[in-house]
Amino acid sequence: GAKAFARDVSDWKTAKETSVLATLVAEMRRFPVSDVSDATLRDANALESLESEISAAGRAAATLKALVCANAHNRDTARALGATAPLVAMVASVASCSPFFVSEKGDPRVYEKAFSALHEARVRVAIDAAGTLRNLAYANPANRAAAIAAGAAEALEAASRACGASLASAAPDGPRRRLAFVSASALANLKT
Repeated sequence: GAKAFARDVSDWKTAKETSVLATLVAEMRRFPVSDVSDATLRDANALESLESEISAAGRAAATLKALVCANAHNRDTARALGATAPLVAMVASVASCSPFFVSEKGDPRVYEKAFSALHEARVRVAIDAAGTLRNLAYANPANRAAAIAAGAAEALEAASRACGASLASAAPDGPRRRLAFVSASALANLKT
C-alpha cells in the first residue's frame, strides 16, 4: 500500500532528477570554448548570440551546483553523465583568454570593449562552474579522481592566477575575487 506508493514516487523523482541533470550537462556542453574571432567581435548579433550561449551554460552550471550540493546520488549521476569536462572547460576559459584585446583591424576600443564583456561573462560562468566542481568533489573520491583526470586542478589554479593580478583593483566582493575564492575552495576539496 502506502510503502509501495512512496517507493514508486521516490523512483519517479530520481528518474526525473536524472533527466534534469542530463539536460543541464547537455546545456553545459554547448559552452563556447573557442577563441573569439574579429568577425564575431564586429557583428553585434554574433556577439549577442555568443554571450547568450555563455550565459545559458552558466545558468546550467549554477543549477547543477545546487542540485549536487549535499546529494550524493546527484553527484554520482552528474559524473556519470559527463558533467566534469564542460565544467573544467568553463573554468579554464577564464585563464585562456585575456580581458584585454586589441585587433589590428578597426577601432581597438570597440574590440576591447566587446572582448572585455565576453571575458566578464566567462568569469561569472567560471564562478558557478568552480562551485559545481567543489560540490561534486565533496566527500566523493570518484568525483575527485574524475575532476583531477579532466584537468580541474590545473584549470582552477590558472583561474586563480588569472584573477590574482586583478584582485588589488577589484571590488571586495567583485567577480574576480569570488572566482579566486571559489577556485581555492574547489582545490581544497580536490586535495582532500
